[in-house]
Amino acid sequence: MDTISSSSAVTNSAVPKAVLNAVNGRSAGRSAEDQAGAAAAAGAVAAAGAPGAAPEAGAAGLGEALGGAAGALSKSTGAPGSTKSAADMQSTFMKLLTTEMKNQDPTNPMDSSQMTSQLAQINTVSGIAGLNTTLSSLATQLNATQQVSASALIGKSVLANGNGIQVAAGKASAFGMQLTAPASAVKVTVVDAGGHPVRSMALESKETGMTPLSWDGKDDTGKTVADGSYTFKVSASNGADPVSATALSQSKVNSIVQQPNGTAGLMLGNGATTSLSSVAQIL
Repeated sequence: MDTISSSSAVTNSAVPKAVLNAVNGRSAGRSAEDQAGAAAAAGAVAAAGAPGAAPEAGAAGLGEALGGAAGALSKSTGAPGSTKSAADMQSTFMKLLTTEMKNQDPTNPMDSSQMTSQLAQINTVSGIAGLNTTLSSLATQLNATQQVSASALIGKSVLANGNGIQVAAGKASAFGMQLTAPASAVKVTVVDAGGHPVRSMALESKETGMTPLSWDGKDDTGKTVADGSYTFKVSASNGADPVSATALSQSKVNSIVQQPNGTAGLMLGNGATTSLSSVAQIL
């Protein structure tokens, strides 16, 4: 059995010439991946009518071969770099099917159940391709809507992932924490720019979720700290088991940006970019 290449077409004297022409005609000008798929399809059809094949195979053998051709074309369509569309593949399949029906043995016609199964397979492939296109379009529209909605946050302050605290005129900015499980003991430590602890606070038991925190701007001796930037750390436990805690800090939303995954992101005043899902509270 010969195979299709960029310079030759499939030929087999035992296979109706119209069937081979249908496959070879579709492979002209195709990429290597598409030609490989067409070669597999033609090979499958040719196998049914090859010399030495059982006589009873007849049109039934061609029917099975056509099923194999559909699978081969489907794999070619899904191959990386392939330019064949679902509609193009369906057109090729239908051309093969109608050619097979025209050249079937009148005394041993093709099995209608096989034809129905083959049509169902090709329609499923086409339906999935169309569904993927529709979902992709919906995702793009939703992301665009999300960016428009997020623009309402510009100029507002939010609590998002971060551990910074700003002290101005002796007053500390808002901050908080997010617990993944209930905690029976929580400790918050405020650290200055030099890395020295200035205030430690032990909190009562806290439930799962976001908890706002506050600091009066004084150190452990009761003295008001200098204005500037500070950071804080949170450690939590439930009995002997540690509990994961995420630090949240206040920051102003300066603008809305599109993130690499296409969703809306918030450009914060501290220079960080965060997703909308990371915003724990709008202040």
